[in-house]
Amino acid sequence: LDKTTGSILETLQVTGHEALFGGLAADPAARLYSIDGYNDPNPDRLFGIDRTTGAGAVVGPIGFNWNFRSVCWDAAGGRLLGSRDNALFTMDTGTGLATQVALITNPGGPLDQMTSLAVDGQGRAFGTDIGNTDLFSVNLTT
Repeated sequence: LDKTTGSILETLQVTGHEALFGGLAADPAARLYSIDGYNDPNPDRLFGIDRTTGAGAVVGPIGFNWNFRSVCWDAAGGRLLGSRDNALFTMDTGTGLATQVALITNPGGPLDQMTSLAVDGQGRAFGTDIGNTDLFSVNLTT
């Protein structure tokens, strides 16, 4: 995508996946990551995508099945993060394993289920939820 206009610059078919529902994240080495899996009882997987060919490969199982899920790169923290429903995770880019950091709560009002997570260059995190489609800031420690 063009950063300024949002226009599509190039399209590639992604291969090797079950169902990619987990957003898309890029690390500093330009490796792409997403969450692969259905809404079934099987554990979902961290999935890598070659940005030049679209070829995908399973990194490894996350450890459980996610409902609403998202991944993003935290440049300030140097880590891949994931969100599921109302929980924040670090993602191991070598094994795929997700480790819970904290529950995501909103003491000031309703928070249904997180559907996206993004971290800016200063380490400020933001997310959206499915029910009220609100924008939240997220403390990455608590």
